Amino acid sequence: MQYFKIKILIQISLTCLLMSNCQSIPQKDKVLEMSLDFDKSQLDSKVKKNTFIKKNSHDHRLCMENQKRAFDVSKILPKFLPKNKGTKYDFSFLETSLREALFEISTMTETPIIIDESVMGSISINIVNKTLEESLNIITDSGPYDYKRKKGFYYVGVLEKATPSWNKLVYAFHYKPKFQQPGELHSLLSSENKNYITIDDKKGSLSVEAPRKQLIKIIKQFYEYDKEQPQIMLELTVTDLSERAQKQIGKVFSSGTANDYTQGSSGVSSVLNFGVLQQNIYSNLLQTITALEQAGEAEVAAKPALMTLNGEEATYESNHKYLISDPRKNNYQKVEFIESGVKLKMTPYLQRNGKIKIEIKDSSSSSFDKETNEFQEHKINTHILVSPGETVFFGGMKHKKEKIVITKVPIIGDIPGIGYFFKNKFKVQEDHEVIFTIRPEVVCNTRR
Repeated sequence: MQYFKIKILIQISLTCLLMSNCQSIPQKDKVLEMSLDFDKSQLDSKVKKNTFIKKNSHDHRLCMENQKRAFDVSKILPKFLPKNKGTKYDFSFLETSLREALFEISTMTETPIIIDESVMGSISINIVNKTLEESLNIITDSGPYDYKRKKGFYYVGVLEKATPSWNKLVYAFHYKPKFQQPGELHSLLSSENKNYITIDDKKGSLSVEAPRKQLIKIIKQFYEYDKEQPQIMLELTVTDLSERAQKQIGKVFSSGTANDYTQGSSGVSSVLNFGVLQQNIYSNLLQTITALEQAGEAEVAAKPALMTLNGEEATYESNHKYLISDPRKNNYQKVEFIESGVKLKMTPYLQRNGKIKIEIKDSSSSSFDKETNEFQEHKINTHILVSPGETVFFGGMKHKKEKIVITKVPIIGDIPGIGYFFKNKFKVQEDHEVIFTIRPEVVCNTRR
């Protein structure tokens, strides 16, 4: 526990000279000592060693809490928070004018309070065992009012830009982000807070002009968002399945319980559809895909591990380019390239509860038939919430694939030379489907 002590010298002569258009309340000259108690342990960010987060939501939350922050909020907020240490008072007001209530508080605490002319209205409230500033905070919370601590006195006014008291209540605060760009940090703030902030690109800082209560909210948001972001690894598997393989994969899902497999809806039509897998179903899926791959019924087209920052997009693309020509009159031909393949754009967001939201946007799977010049494309846009240890999967991206089929007479067809005359070789078009699995893992990169 750390204590900050502020001594306020109350001088009536100085008070009246400093403010105009106000009502001064005479008091005896007195030195009033007040203490502010602030527990730094509650707000300090405890930074730990690098930790790789695997399957525990508690570890995910620790990863978020232990991020390095740009500043120690406990060194800034005490200037604006109501002091909760010092002499305690009791006040009781029943349909009392706000100005009279503030006058009584000033009298009992022997502290000058300057009241702007725009402060009007009445109040009914009981204040028990509160300091001067806590009492002022309660009183001003009853309407669009606030107070500002000055040298030797307090000023109370209305929080409206059209009133003269606005400029007297506003604080100027400049903040230079450490882990975020000024524009990026500004975009993360609430719409309400953005109204009080301007971006200074030359200095790389944010300039705030806001009254005390609003400034406290803004500083807390700076503390929340300007921190070292965790990295998220997305383990992606892209698998091309034959019709037979699709049925086998469907059996894997049907063998699990409702707790093992959560089915969703991504707007695509498929036997496999889309959903979230628990660890046991995911393990069975991998074993089945491996067996199907050995049997020639499935092909793992890619298995990349993409690393990205929390809230940043990761992209996977695998395309084939085809050159096609379109005969025209007068011996001219139109030549163009056709691209087909897979494009996947994923943005992970680490939630406060340790879960990860994955946004899949503008993603597609396409195929091109060289013989018929037929082009097929399937698109998907969705978002999924995943708990630690779970895996996202989705299918529905169908396409035609050419397959060479060989039939032969047993034994004779295997004889070199003569066997050629006892074989048939032909091409067939088979319906295939591309499925994806995404397994997110949080990588904590904080250091002590």
